[in-house]
Amino acid sequence: RMREATGRAVAECRRLVDEMYGTVRNLALGLRPSMLDDFGLQAALEWHARDLMGRYRLDVGLEMDGDFDALPEKHRTCIYRVVQEATTNCVRHARTKRIEISVSAHDGQLQASVSDEGVGLDRTHRRIGLGIRGIEERVKELQGTVTISRRPGGGTCLAVRLPVPVSEGSP
Repeated sequence: RMREATGRAVAECRRLVDEMYGTVRNLALGLRPSMLDDFGLQAALEWHARDLMGRYRLDVGLEMDGDFDALPEKHRTCIYRVVQEATTNCVRHARTKRIEISVSAHDGQLQASVSDEGVGLDRTHRRIGLGIRGIEERVKELQGTVTISRRPGGGTCLAVRLPVPVSEGSP
């Protein structure tokens, strides 16, 4: 009986340590990632995709199209954070084996989507987590929009669209 209680306590301690580790890691990642400055948005997202594949044994597709280096810093950071948070949600909630990430920058629009083939949105449990709220606030700050939808074959797609300001000196 005592051994059982001790086992439960140890398991709970392990769970709490794992949770704290995750929280600290997320806080550290919440700082501006130096990789964005050092290597650019595309390389940072490629690294993130490889990290997801290695850590969670997921198949991650990444499609990028556009000139990301010309984007304002705030926009690059926003898209990186959106992808990071959306993929974290996929890992935690979707029970999926595949994640598709798409980012494009054309005609004054920066768009990103993260799709999974998981269990999809649960309409009966519409509690919006802090991660989604954070995404919405980041995007709203840059006058963008966030759309979260069910995918026809199952799964969820989170899509973000940001207007990109025209830089001074361009025609």
